[in-house]
Amino acid sequence: MEMQSRFTGIDGLRALFCIGLVFYHINEVFHSAFDTLLWPTYQFGGYFGNYIFFMVSGFLMSFSYKEKVISQTITFSQYISRRVYKWLPMYILTNVMMMLYFCFKDISQIFDFKKFLTTALILPSGWFSQDTPYNQPLWFVSVLMICYILYYAVGKLSYCFSAVYLPLCIFLVFWGMVLEVKAWDVPFLYRICGEGYMNFFLGVILAEIVMNPKINKKYALIFNFVSLGLIAIIIFMGGFKMFPVDARWIVTLICGNLICIAVYEKHIIKLLSLRFIQRIAQCSLSIYMWHVPLARWFHYIESSFNLSFIDDRINMIIYLFLLFGVAQLSYRYLESVLGKAAADK
Repeated sequence: MEMQSRFTGIDGLRALFCIGLVFYHINEVFHSAFDTLLWPTYQFGGYFGNYIFFMVSGFLMSFSYKEKVISQTITFSQYISRRVYKWLPMYILTNVMMMLYFCFKDISQIFDFKKFLTTALILPSGWFSQDTPYNQPLWFVSVLMICYILYYAVGKLSYCFSAVYLPLCIFLVFWGMVLEVKAWDVPFLYRICGEGYMNFFLGVILAEIVMNPKINKKYALIFNFVSLGLIAIIIFMGGFKMFPVDARWIVTLICGNLICIAVYEKHIIKLLSLRFIQRIAQCSLSIYMWHVPLARWFHYIESSFNLSFIDDRINMIIYLFLLFGVAQLSYRYLESVLGKAAADK
């Protein structure tokens, strides 16, 4: 199996869950339009989207950087700059958009010095508080940065002690589970940190499994289909409450199953490789960065010009076309250009 096929399947999966996350966040703005069709996404899209994005990030990080980090052939500044450069301008612009939005809606939020400072330093969530940035979904970025730093630390320790790489990754998965349950109010040990650690490092472990030549791909695929099928049957019979464990672990298991299937199953890979899915995948980061500011401003303009008589379903469709157009421009002129510049450093 070609590595590129793996990436194509994973990218397609990321595109689908990115759209699910968008619907989850814009539910309120468009008053649950298409609720009959989209209610599962409105209810669970945020949880699955966050979990699978953390997991995919860890998975791809292991493929791209494991050897470089462990062998110390890449410096920390090179490593972290490649992670930051392509999304930093979008992070700044979308937070400024939300600040301007609050100026019109609730100016008191602008003068929260702590919020302004932590947002500017990309430290609003997980580091020293659980506050969100002005562009609320970008709390994810702050926790992901901690995961990147932890991964580099794991690689550096593995350079000195080669046997600790996998045990440390496993420990961080279980440590993340502890933080999810305990929900301490301590820097780096918040519940949101646990969500990141658990899923990011599980993605790293999944990459280890996929790269292991001793793993029989056929049996791995059967295991994941059976696991996913049993979970689906139990949920259909009685929902998540039928499970004897926390529902968050089930969501994590489902995401892991889906990633493995997207790696191994050639028909799924072919489906996820459809051109329109890959176009969404290509600019999924830009979609994620822009979707809430655009939704808020769209709603503000609609209200200001008294366009509330237009059907919410029509408004949502217009918004989705607008979002995809902005994301394409953002990807072409910001993300890809700066990402290439970072890779050349």
